[in-house]
Amino acid sequence: MQQGGILFKKKYAIVSFLFCLYASVEAWRRMFWAAHAQQRAVNYFGHYFQADPVHIFGFAWSVLITASFAVKSPFKPDRFVFGLASLCLALGMIAEIYPLTSFTLLAVRQARAIAWTVAAVISLKQAIEARPDFPNSE
Repeated sequence: MQQGGILFKKKYAIVSFLFCLYASVEAWRRMFWAAHAQQRAVNYFGHYFQADPVHIFGFAWSVLITASFAVKSPFKPDRFVFGLASLCLALGMIAEIYPLTSFTLLAVRQARAIAWTVAAVISLKQAIEARPDFPNSE
C-alpha cells in the first residue's frame, strides 16, 4: 500500500468522506432549483461588478489549493478526490462568472453532482481500507 498521502490516515479519510457526501447531497438537491444563473450585480467602493469578486477569488483560491494537493500527492486516492474537488470548484467558478443558459447550467450542475458523488465513493473506499490511527503508531 502506498504511503504519504492525506487520505492514508483513517480519520482524514472519514472527514473527506463526510465532506464529499454533504457536497454530493447538496449538489443533487440543488440540481433542479431555479434554472437561471446565480450572478448578482454588486457595487464595491463605487465600482460596479457583474459577478461578486469575493466569490470569484474565493473559488480561484480553493481551486488552486485543491489542485496543488491533487498534483503533489503521491497517493492515488488523494489525486482522485482532490482532483474531483478541484473540478467541482472550477465548475462552480464558471457558473458564477459566465451567464449560462438553463441547459448549460443544468449540465454544469450534473457534472458537479456526479463528481462529488464519485469523490465521496473514493473517500469511503479509502476510509474502509485505511489503517486505524493509533496514538503510538508512527
